[in-house]
Amino acid sequence: MDLTYRPEDQAFRAEVRDWMNANVPTDPLPSFDASREGFEAHRAWETTLNHGTVGAW
Repeated sequence: MDLTYRPEDQAFRAEVRDWMNANVPTDPLPSFDASREGFEAHRAWETTLNHGTVGAW
């Protein structure tokens, strides 16, 4: 069994890694049920996910 990644697999991994490094917040999001601000922060993050690579999963 060959467990090595194909070049296109490695390229996809790099694309996802780069997107996540550019878009994932460095600080934890506030609790979405504690405040309107927390809810809006989660909504904004979900919008970012849906417009990026990760939303496809």
